[in-house]
Amino acid sequence: MSILPPYGNLINGMVATPLAGTITAIEWGGDNKHITELTITSVPLIVTTNASKGDGKPIYTLPAGKVIIKSAAMNIGIVGTAALNVADTPDLGLGTVVASGAVSVLSGTATFENIMTGQTVGACANTKTVAAVDTILSIPTANAHTVYLNIADGWAGIDAGMLATGKIVLEWQYLD
Repeated sequence: MSILPPYGNLINGMVATPLAGTITAIEWGGDNKHITELTITSVPLIVTTNASKGDGKPIYTLPAGKVIIKSAAMNIGIVGTAALNVADTPDLGLGTVVASGAVSVLSGTATFENIMTGQTVGACANTKTVAAVDTILSIPTANAHTVYLNIADGWAGIDAGMLATGKIVLEWQYLD
């Protein structure tokens, strides 16, 4: 067993960066094994309607070049700025394309959840959704390198901002 020291956000001269709102990243490892831990604090994911709708936010950009994502884990709570959707149980996942459209689940478009399949949130009352998956996702140099936290539901009501709080951990390998 080896212990990987903190690595910073520089991989072979390429910068990997967290995105959107209040997200911080801690990185460990190197090209062959890289761990990214993202701490998310009240990041607005979606403005809801009282209908089916999907959306998401960019949370991280992998460095340019060939990358393989090996696993992902989340411990995320969702809470609204109003009480209209507290009982809702949306679909929450990680993908390389932002969720969009009149969708109540993420599975209709594979890239909405190609890093982590949609997980059913227990309730939108900051109840933590905890999940981990082994994922082998190859991202060629020419493809998008952005990681999105996506959400979809048949929303009960209008809310100016469903907020995400918690942690996401990605294990990935840089191939260039």
